[in-house]
Amino acid sequence: MKKIMFFIVILTVAINFGYSQTVYSFNSFSSVPSSRYTLAENTDHSLHLSIFIESDATLNGFKTTLDGGHELIWDLTAFNKNEWIDLKHDFTTTDELVNPVFNIEIIDDNTSGTGFGTFFIDDIKIYDNSSLSIPDIENEVSMTPNPVENVLTLTNIPVNFEIKLYSILGTEFTVKKIDNDNGVNLEMSELSSGVYILKILDENRTFTRKIIKK
Repeated sequence: MKKIMFFIVILTVAINFGYSQTVYSFNSFSSVPSSRYTLAENTDHSLHLSIFIESDATLNGFKTTLDGGHELIWDLTAFNKNEWIDLKHDFTTTDELVNPVFNIEIIDDNTSGTGFGTFFIDDIKIYDNSSLSIPDIENEVSMTPNPVENVLTLTNIPVNFEIKLYSILGTEFTVKKIDNDNGVNLEMSELSSGVYILKILDENRTFTRKIIKK
């Protein structure tokens, strides 16, 4: 599928205080050249994102919109906390959207519309599902556990892809070439706690995942 992509490096919301039907709006990200985007009319798309909810957060879900329309509800009640979750929603545009405002609205956890805690939303991407392209390898890759303390296990990565691990500041720690179908283990026990960027790539394709090191 053709990828139309924009993303937030890390969005941290609701730290140590309550949130009440809060709306966060974005229409461009100065550090990301591809963040200004156009969605064609009458076209099938899918919105992908990752979320991490800390154990004490009361967040039950959130709503996203594009220019006030194309409302998608993300129900988080069935998912575990303290780990990254990859989510996807499909939608169809009725009109062309040129650099639309992307809204994230917090869904209240009770009738008063309030909640507490910290969560992260990351890797927001939009795909044009109407275009023919390579299989969606990104959705097949498995990385466990995340957060990780010692060894990160990766499976379902095609042969001849390369893995690169970076700090959030861009320092490169690990480079590995996938030469079989058995998966790969990344030793991370000596790394400091924090957020790391894992790139999985070949000559034509690159995608990234966030790794939390305990």
